[in-house]
Amino acid sequence: MGGAKIYLCENLKIKQVSLFDFGEFYKRLFSWFEVMDYDFSEKGYEKYDMGGADNLKIYWTSSKMVDNYAKFVIDLNFFLIGMKKVEIERDGLKIKTDKGTIEMRLTAYFEKDPSGKMAKSVGETGRNLYEKFVIRHKMEDYEGHLYEELHLLMDEIKSYLSMHKF
Repeated sequence: MGGAKIYLCENLKIKQVSLFDFGEFYKRLFSWFEVMDYDFSEKGYEKYDMGGADNLKIYWTSSKMVDNYAKFVIDLNFFLIGMKKVEIERDGLKIKTDKGTIEMRLTAYFEKDPSGKMAKSVGETGRNLYEKFVIRHKMEDYEGHLYEELHLLMDEIKSYLSMHKF
């Protein structure tokens, strides 16, 4: 029955053709969600062999209860196109890494009254009045806090991908 969802972004795209260690990148993002206290799950994983290269589709969803009235949700979808193992030389050392196009899509929103308890006890009108007059500033704070966390995640993604340019 949950409450209304307030979207900050839907399918925000980050795309780059790059050299990167996908295994390390995967672990780093997983760790980010853990550190930020999100409950995390992988909704789907599809791998297609394209004759020497792989295409991957990975779907993640994460959420955390901010308090009894709000829940943050960040969905992250990976699309890896033409990913293959390559060997490069850096500072005289041979390094095995991945090469390909990585595209990530982020959707972030917070859900008001996710359990529906408020709506059940006072109805939709009562819940709307509560949000408009009692916790209006708190609702704005939720949006600002999720916005900050989303940008921290985007910074983590971008810094990792730019850090691994060779």
